[in-house]
Amino acid sequence: EARREAAGAVAMPAEQARVRRADLFGGAWPAADLVAVACSPAQVTALPLRSALVLPFRMHNVVDLSCGSDTWRRAISRRERQWFSARRNESDWELEVAVDEDAFRFFYHQMHLPTMRSRHGERGNTEPEDIALECLFRSGLLVFATVNGKRVAGALCHRSKHDGTITPRLLGVLNGAKEMYEIGALKAVYHLLLEWADGQGIRQVDLGGSGAWLSSGLYQWKRRFAPKVVHAPNHLGRLRVWFH
Repeated sequence: EARREAAGAVAMPAEQARVRRADLFGGAWPAADLVAVACSPAQVTALPLRSALVLPFRMHNVVDLSCGSDTWRRAISRRERQWFSARRNESDWELEVAVDEDAFRFFYHQMHLPTMRSRHGERGNTEPEDIALECLFRSGLLVFATVNGKRVAGALCHRSKHDGTITPRLLGVLNGAKEMYEIGALKAVYHLLLEWADGQGIRQVDLGGSGAWLSSGLYQWKRRFAPKVVHAPNHLGRLRVWFH
C-alpha cells in the first residue's frame, strides 16, 4: 500500500473488524486477496501450509564489533566506506553524545517528529514523548551527527542491560528536511555510531528491525554494514507470519 501511494495512487480505505481465534484457525478467514496471520510457531501448524508462506515476524540486523576495528570496517561495503570517507573530506563530521533533557526535546520535536511526518504522513507511528523520555532517554543513549558543529541528524538508542548492545530506536534529521537526506545526515549517524561504540568497548550495535523480505529497501541498505541477521530480541522474535 505504501508503494502504491508513493506512485501517486489514492490511499485505500482501511477497515477494522474482530475475528474470533477459533474461526480464524478453523478456516473462516476475512474476504481478502491476501491473508496474513501473526502467530506462534506452534499455531502455524494449525493453519494450512499448502500455498502458504511462513516468515519470521521481525528480524534484526546486528553488527559484531568484537572482531576488531579493522575487521568490521573492512566488512562494510566498499561503496559505503568510500561514500563516508568522501563526506569527511568535504566537512567535519562528528558524533555528539547528549545527556540533558533539552537535547532530548530538541531531538524529539525538531528531528524525530518532523521526519516521521515527512516520511510516513498519516501512517507515521512512534513512541509518545513521555515514554521516549522515561524508557529510552533515561537509560539509553542520545547521539547527534554534526557537520561543522551543527546538529543535522540524531538517534535515540536503547542500551541493553544484559550485554550493553546499542539499538537505535528513534531517528530523525533536522526539520525532516529533504536536504538533510541529500547530504547523507541519517546515513552518517550509523557510521559515527559504530565508530563511537567500538571506541567505548561496546561489542554489538543492533541496527534495528526489518521485515523478512530480502527485497526490502531498509534491509538492503542495512546489509551494507555486514550485520548478522537474527530474530528480534524481544517477544516479536517468537512470532511468525503466515501468508495465504
